[in-house]
Amino acid sequence: MEQLLNDFTSPDATKQYLQDIHRLIAGNIQYCTEMKPEDRVLPKIDASCPVCHEDLMEAGFRYQCTLSTCDFALPKQYAGHTLKVSEIQALSTHRETGVLTFTKKDSNKKYNAKLRLNDANRLELAFPAPEETQLGYCPKCRKGRVYVKNPSVCVCTECDFVVYRTIAQKALTDKRIQTLLRSGSIPVIKGFKKKDQSTFAAGLKFKDDFKLEFTRPS
Repeated sequence: MEQLLNDFTSPDATKQYLQDIHRLIAGNIQYCTEMKPEDRVLPKIDASCPVCHEDLMEAGFRYQCTLSTCDFALPKQYAGHTLKVSEIQALSTHRETGVLTFTKKDSNKKYNAKLRLNDANRLELAFPAPEETQLGYCPKCRKGRVYVKNPSVCVCTECDFVVYRTIAQKALTDKRIQTLLRSGSIPVIKGFKKKDQSTFAAGLKFKDDFKLEFTRPS
């Protein structure tokens, strides 16, 4: 069929291509019509239904209960976030996940929230309080706590201290930011990028004004 597309200058190519399309569609319809329910085996995932506690399975663009009389289902994607099995397990067990990152449709901006099952067993967003995303004490004022304000920045609850979560195109994990807050520096890591996109390895530490600077490998 790909060859026929390249041969559309031939008078017979278009006719042959359409005939092949019709034959393909007819074959698919016949297959679906004749398929028995027991032939349609969908893969199960390692998570149970929070309603009836049967296994969940993949079904197209969603996860659904394996029990035919149960209508519980979850979308595979929600607000730009693809659900992991571990997050589905958290929803099944605790009815909510930890803090996740989502994307706004109108601006592609990132934001943090939890996923929660409401009383109707439908997904909804739950926005965390600052204390739920705290990473450690502020190294500047020593009074406030530093929390994740959004996927781009962490700020202090008491002063103007800020630490950005991406440095030279390298995303810093919460664990590394916690190390920075606790000790003032982190050891050498790989993956920082220059403007020309070449990569380099370096450590990070706070300067006297609590801005970050690179430390080179010894």
